Amino acid sequence: MSHPQIIPGSHLAAIAHDDAPFLLEWVLHHRLIGFDRITVYGDGITEQASQLGRALASAGLIKFREGVAAPDSAPGVALAACLGDLLSRARRDGTEWLLPLGIEEFLLVEEGDGGLGALLGAVPPDAGLISLTWQIFGNAGHGDFSDRLVTRRFTRAAPVQQGRLVAPLGVKTLLRPHTAERLGRHRPMLAEGRHLWVNGAGQDVTEYYRDSRWFALADKPGFGHGRIAFYATRDNASWLVRAMNPAQRARGLTPADFRNLLTQHGRINVNRIDEDAMQPWAARIETGMAELLQSHPQLRQAQTDAVTDLSQRIADFSAGLEGNAREAVDLFLTGQDVPAELLEWETTGRVSHRVDSGKWRKLAEAHNAGRDDDELFLDADERPEFDKDDPDLVIKAPAWLADLRLSPHGRGFYHSIPGYALTHVHRSDDHLIVSFDNLSSVRDNPVDRDPWGYEFVRKSGWSHLGVMGYAGDWYRSGALMDELTRLRDQGLFAQYRHVTFMGTSMGAFAACAFAPLAPGCTVIAFSPQETLDPKLVPWENRFGSGRKANWTGRFSSADQGLEAAGQSWLFYDPCFAPDLRHAQRFTAPGAERLEMRLAGHKTALVLRAGGVLSRLVREIVGGSFSRADFPALYQPCRRTPAYLSEVAEKLAERGRTRLLRRYIRAIEAHDMTRLAKGLRRRHLQSGRKQAG
Repeated sequence: MSHPQIIPGSHLAAIAHDDAPFLLEWVLHHRLIGFDRITVYGDGITEQASQLGRALASAGLIKFREGVAAPDSAPGVALAACLGDLLSRARRDGTEWLLPLGIEEFLLVEEGDGGLGALLGAVPPDAGLISLTWQIFGNAGHGDFSDRLVTRRFTRAAPVQQGRLVAPLGVKTLLRPHTAERLGRHRPMLAEGRHLWVNGAGQDVTEYYRDSRWFALADKPGFGHGRIAFYATRDNASWLVRAMNPAQRARGLTPADFRNLLTQHGRINVNRIDEDAMQPWAARIETGMAELLQSHPQLRQAQTDAVTDLSQRIADFSAGLEGNAREAVDLFLTGQDVPAELLEWETTGRVSHRVDSGKWRKLAEAHNAGRDDDELFLDADERPEFDKDDPDLVIKAPAWLADLRLSPHGRGFYHSIPGYALTHVHRSDDHLIVSFDNLSSVRDNPVDRDPWGYEFVRKSGWSHLGVMGYAGDWYRSGALMDELTRLRDQGLFAQYRHVTFMGTSMGAFAACAFAPLAPGCTVIAFSPQETLDPKLVPWENRFGSGRKANWTGRFSSADQGLEAAGQSWLFYDPCFAPDLRHAQRFTAPGAERLEMRLAGHKTALVLRAGGVLSRLVREIVGGSFSRADFPALYQPCRRTPAYLSEVAEKLAERGRTRLLRRYIRAIEAHDMTRLAKGLRRRHLQSGRKQAG
């Protein structure tokens, strides 16, 4: 294998978190394949990563930047600050190509000499962005931590798919700085102008990524010229101590924590095939590492300290385990199944870490300070991309955990079952809100995660049962049905005077279908599906994961579920054909269908953008809402970007180009310049052929 040339103006960057022992290998690999400059940002928290970063900078291998984000910043804020700094500097210093990665991600080029130049030479010359798809590597059966190269130890992975993807895979985007208005963890927000966006196979995916998607296109996986080798777990021991969030580190590991961690690990530990594509680089990395450590004593000491620190933390954690906890963790570390009967013990096994153990409390309490009520209804895909699928350390504790640990409302529970989790916080005997996550929440980080609408429910003082889904199967899990039925039989719902089920889309289906758990309840359903049974709705071609679920048996019909409800409110757009057809299938007594014209499938989002979602829910829960109130309530929503964008979409679909131009000019005249520019770029400058 020849030595790839350095590509002038190429720039790689990452934020160093709790992965210091692995940083040197990552830096050497990407220098070998031709990156001109590498910037590593310190998070201001992990002492060993900062020490190693400074040593690498002294050796001339990287530029290390500290203090860009305050140490007590929430993860999303810290990421945004670092990425903003990175893009600003890239624009000033002549960067031609920029790639933000994680330390667990390695660029793997499959063309020519395997260097960055070979990748750039393989894609269209006018490409401005290249989104490279993950190939997920598992632990290859390694339970113990070792200082051997990651690329040497972990040689089993998911297969590279050339056909249609059967599960979503994330991407990382190599880009020219001028194409980005701002950077994100997986992809940028596009700047104005025409930009060609291709995948790792060189295929044009501009329209697909134009908005906010961060995973590969199902029928264009993007494997070919290059990909990202994503070492999602590495070994079990180091993964476990790094995956525990600060709350778990401070108080120790509980059975519920461990069940959740097992579920998380099972999703990302993929070992289906032998994969040796990284091996040609491993020997060069080993040689380069030996030479560097020999010639740079400061770097050698920093690397030794990083390895020793992580080894000691693993040893300290293991020493604190006893009884069932020790046996369960030992089974996990040796790659064996952990039987359910072992998952019972008192809190045990605290993890030492160089971060203030009370920091997570401060972040959890301060996170929602000053936010409007309607901002508390955030979907997963509206949160900072940093939190989406990060298997490593997340500092901010979920709000439900802060409630159970720190607030006066210490009564409740967290139950984890395969594919789902239930959180219950008791605040009063009057109202219980039962919320179900929507599909966008499925890929949200299960450590830093709250049920849909949690902050709003908390602020309202109501009790809350949140059903969080980690699988897009429309709540068709027998284990989930059994658990909810068990809670009913134990009297959970009966202890409250009023029970309200609510959700949007997938969550709206569940809110309707599970209404029989609390006869006489109220249901609030935004853009619900009545069923996804292909035999009953053969025209439904959305939601592939839901249509593949088992639609026989209990809780399979939303309309039948509503027969047990006292009152139900269904919000939908009659101009959006699929949702209209579902709405027409609801015939249960007491089911009120409220039209939201031109809201599309985003009824809850439009109401929230209009500042009326919180008022609407409060009035329904309180029993003061009526159908006659709704037209006036909906009126402010017609001035929101979400609604105006949907109108533009309809005009574009119908080929009304002249009217669309006038419409966008009118939006611009009302001081909504940014929205007008976005609509013009999307509908009039995207190369679409539209009739006049």
